[in-house]
Amino acid sequence: MLVTAVLGLAALFVIWGVSRTGHAKNRLAVTVLFERHPRATPAQERAVARLLEADPFVKRWLFEPGLNTLAMGKHQLPADVPSDSIIVTATTPEQTGEIASRVRALPGVALASD
Repeated sequence: MLVTAVLGLAALFVIWGVSRTGHAKNRLAVTVLFERHPRATPAQERAVARLLEADPFVKRWLFEPGLNTLAMGKHQLPADVPSDSIIVTATTPEQTGEIASRVRALPGVALASD
């Protein structure tokens, strides 16, 4: 009976630890959304990319173009087309707020959420 209780408690701690690890990984991401109306210029998007490249708190980043944005070549996008974005992975969860605040100040950025 005691062995079963100890094994149950150990399993509970393992499950709790795994769930906390997954939560910490989610906190490493910062999403940068660019303005849609008027659309952020390629120069503004490159300026954000340069800032992220030079930032020691950024582990990696990935540019995600809005659907059909490049093919349309329009400055005014329909409401249902998502804006371009960059997904940033921080080196530690504590740095996500700092990264988001640096990027928010740049022109062309609509939202930087951590």
